[in-house]
Amino acid sequence: MGDRNSVTAAPVELNAEQLQVALGATGEELAILMRQLASERLGVDWSRMWRLLMAGKVARISPGTLQSLRAAVDATKELRFAEAARTEGRDAERQAALDAQAAARSAEIEADRALSRMKAEGERARKAELDSRNAQLKQRELEKKLRGLETQVERAEQKVKQAERSAAAAASTSRPSIRRVPRDQLRHPPLGVWQSRSGGSQHLHVAPPTTNGEVVLAQELEKIGHGLVVLNATIAVGSQEREVDALVILPVGIFTVEQKDTALVGTLEVPTNGPPTVDGRVMDGGDHRGQARKESQLLATLAAADPAIDIGFVSPMLSYYGDVEIATEQSGTVIVRRTGALADLFGDYSRSRRQTIRRPTVIDLLERLEAPGLPWDDIGAAGFEDDLSSRTAEIDGDE
Repeated sequence: MGDRNSVTAAPVELNAEQLQVALGATGEELAILMRQLASERLGVDWSRMWRLLMAGKVARISPGTLQSLRAAVDATKELRFAEAARTEGRDAERQAALDAQAAARSAEIEADRALSRMKAEGERARKAELDSRNAQLKQRELEKKLRGLETQVERAEQKVKQAERSAAAAASTSRPSIRRVPRDQLRHPPLGVWQSRSGGSQHLHVAPPTTNGEVVLAQELEKIGHGLVVLNATIAVGSQEREVDALVILPVGIFTVEQKDTALVGTLEVPTNGPPTVDGRVMDGGDHRGQARKESQLLATLAAADPAIDIGFVSPMLSYYGDVEIATEQSGTVIVRRTGALADLFGDYSRSRRQTIRRPTVIDLLERLEAPGLPWDDIGAAGFEDDLSSRTAEIDGDE
């Protein structure tokens, strides 16, 4: 496994943007948290750290200090997410009620108009019959017409009831944009067993795929030449856990991939916060970037608990399967690509970047993830070396 005991926890050097990415927090949130921690953890010069970061400089941050910041960010976000969920639920209920009332009122207005027309026509008919010698015959005809109008009123009332039922149904149902495929209809390799590929890469399916996009994702990652791929694994840290559709461990860096499927057609926009849109139509699934960042943060937190595991920056990635084109302007730290373009992207990274992940680190990380072990030689065949002469900078973000 290598000289594991010789690796000690060391401070990391981060600028303001890198620290915000590592913690998944904005600059304003970070400033508030540092002021709070200044009264709780007196052994850290929070004021000096913040001045360095605001001046665009790099601050040396110990693992313990970084862990304190992560814990504070996670606690703050949990409170915010809970409040947002409660607010969203109340807003949805109020909107559904308003929509139902509007539909019912519209139907009532239409029924009133029909009744008014019926009354006006009946009045005109009665006045005309008073001047006619055939009043009795025309009276019977009028009664017949009135019965027909009464039938129209009954139909209008039925429409009101139907509108109320439709509004209630619309308020309680939604159409998902991600199509889940029954597990028994999806073919997948054996679970829990490492499988080697011709290029030397190793692939592990922890759980079977549940969407067509996850099937295509696994097929696309078969094309990478080096590295390890763990599919459909769950990462848990304390009470928090996320299923990672793909964990890609390359000699040049580590990536978490969140796979999304869509039936919409058009140009895909993925905002920094909030749900993505395809030609202005909102995709289901909430804040996709936030979900991808959460997965990378959980993996980084899990690895940071063991000082022997030095994996550097974990790059979050969003992968989209469907008839969409990704907009060229994509801001943020989350890499956004179509599923069919991932193999080429990882190939570019492997060719253009220096290695940062050591073979002993891979073994320690797999143990931390409680994944099946790999022989030392198989990890080496996947492209990982024992010692590295230099490290690379963090993986770049979006296009």
